Amino acid sequence: MKRTSDGLLVKAMRELAMQQPRAGYRTVTKHLRRDGWEVNSKRVHRLWKQEGLRVPAKPIRKKPRGSSAGSTQLCKAGAVDYVWSYHFIFDQTDDGGRLKWLLILDEYSRDLMSLSVARSMTAQDV
Repeated sequence: MKRTSDGLLVKAMRELAMQQPRAGYRTVTKHLRRDGWEVNSKRVHRLWKQEGLRVPAKPIRKKPRGSSAGSTQLCKAGAVDYVWSYHFIFDQTDDGGRLKWLLILDEYSRDLMSLSVARSMTAQDV
């Protein structure tokens, strides 16, 4: 008697899972109770696992980070002296002293426009 009722319950669970693919066993339990089934959530969970039912994973979507309105990615270098970029490089000497390198590059020709090296470089110096 229990197997036939489990069979009917599994059939109803599968129908609900097909109608709502993002529903898990808890949601299916609520819908079964609304449909008149007197069912325990533990029983639904046990049958859910036995039947191999599961909620499909959501696809991973990459979210945009920040605004790219003023970025150099949108402003392509079309000529010499049109787009410049700067890079900082940090280095250490043999005696433990720090060095800061400031490189300014022309994006179109890839020429080095300026190279500054100092032990201390403030925003005013840049």
